[in-house]
Amino acid sequence: MPVGILLAAMCLLVGGIAGCGRPAGPASHPPPAHPLGPILFEDMQPASGIDFRLGYRPGQRIGIKETSGNPVALLDADGDGRLDILMAGPDRVTLYRNLGGWKFQEVANAGFRQKGFWQGVAVGDINNDGRPDVFLCGFHCSALYLNEGNGRFREVTSGSGLENTGRWETSAAFADVARDGRLDLYVTCYIALGNSSGVCTYPGGVVTACSPLKFPPQLGVLYRNVGGGRFVDATAAFGLEGAHGNGLGVAFGYPGESDYPDLYLANDERPCDLFVNQQGRRFVNHGVDSGTAFRVGGVPQAGMGVDFGDYDNDGHEDLVVTNYQGEPKSLYHNDTRGLFTNATDSSRLGPATLSFAGWGVKWADLTNAGRLDLVIANGHPLHRIHDMDPAIQSSQRFQVFQNQGDSHFAEVNPVGNGLPRSIAGRALCAGDLDNDGKIDIVLSDIEGQPLLLRNISPETGHWLTVRLESKGVTEGTQIVVRAGTKQWMRRSTTGGSYLSASDPRVHFGLGEIRTLEEALVRWPDGKTTRLRGVPVDQELVVREESP
Repeated sequence: MPVGILLAAMCLLVGGIAGCGRPAGPASHPPPAHPLGPILFEDMQPASGIDFRLGYRPGQRIGIKETSGNPVALLDADGDGRLDILMAGPDRVTLYRNLGGWKFQEVANAGFRQKGFWQGVAVGDINNDGRPDVFLCGFHCSALYLNEGNGRFREVTSGSGLENTGRWETSAAFADVARDGRLDLYVTCYIALGNSSGVCTYPGGVVTACSPLKFPPQLGVLYRNVGGGRFVDATAAFGLEGAHGNGLGVAFGYPGESDYPDLYLANDERPCDLFVNQQGRRFVNHGVDSGTAFRVGGVPQAGMGVDFGDYDNDGHEDLVVTNYQGEPKSLYHNDTRGLFTNATDSSRLGPATLSFAGWGVKWADLTNAGRLDLVIANGHPLHRIHDMDPAIQSSQRFQVFQNQGDSHFAEVNPVGNGLPRSIAGRALCAGDLDNDGKIDIVLSDIEGQPLLLRNISPETGHWLTVRLESKGVTEGTQIVVRAGTKQWMRRSTTGGSYLSASDPRVHFGLGEIRTLEEALVRWPDGKTTRLRGVPVDQELVVREESP
């Protein structure tokens, strides 16, 4: 029996699930001192067996639709304990099975419909059978797939309520918004192109993608899961019809004191929205009064990617938003009580990101130092920008920012085999693809092959990865680990970033810590599991037992 399951069982014998106690709130202590070793990656794509080149046909008119990106997801599709990779693009969906040793194999007849201009993806267990299901969406298309095991999926879109009736759907994310034991779905929508190709002519006769401001915004949709594979549109019923539209990125998070997930929408050239969950009954938009609606200067940003994460280990989730070139990427520090401070400049993140157009973004502790670092996918949205400004390329290098432990970040150059390589980056997801305790990164390239980045950082701290097993909802599960006066809080989440779904396992970098006194798991249904004397440098499996 895995250590985690054994410890969970001991907890149940002592006091029952409900009697294991509620996790104590994380103290505002800095992480333990740990040397900041270099961050190194190696691009494993060329020899991995993954061949998913994207690009444009000769003579193709490239508009705003074609340059907005395509999805990537990490999921254990066949239940073998290794993360598989799902990639999609125009009329193409491919599942690659992880064979181990950084070798992948295309799964023939995995069950995914090919036809469609696919752009977004969400992964979650919609029927509580313990297997990850998949939702894909895009320009006038959507598809829902049930996982039938062994890496095989069955489409159940028809009659599900998730059919796309002419919307441009971009990112998507699952969460149990009412804590009723079923995963709901939010899908962002971008703009209404109508009959336009989305192609515009710029000074000098350069023909490329139009600005989104030339078109009316579309509003995203909240779908409530009513069971039996069916969803209903609950956007208005939950007060979300007041979103600003032009949605590109979406993330559910828990920045407040509530156990109900809040919703953040990264909107392109319109105020961003932070919808605060009112105990599962409805949402109220606090984007403006929370300080998270605008970038530095108090003006709308070209919001693209978004992610929640507690970068200073004070027990409160902070927020990062990526945007257009010439705009500093936005970092919002959570000051509690529903207020955020724009820490873009004070964190030193702003100046370093000004020259890049940012898309996918994820928090991840890349050296297991006990601090969340930041990875950003970059690429200019105008594929002919070089013809307009010779100093700018559509392909740009991705960026890595190492957390210095003092609320500051320093950009590092993650040089390794096959790097640096500039790409027209869009989607970005994070997860431990080789189960070695280091977080790896996958990025899509809309003008070439993806980047499959193995984390080979040589000087790393101790770590713990937690795999959650339940016949209920695990998305949003909070885990607090403690050693002495030091503790860290993380949550299980697959959403965030941009057009992406990441590893659902919860990863802790622990620095010099060799043994955890306890790990407290708080499931979305309110039950808790307390594990004591947890060894580090392992994957801990924790199962929520049925009542």
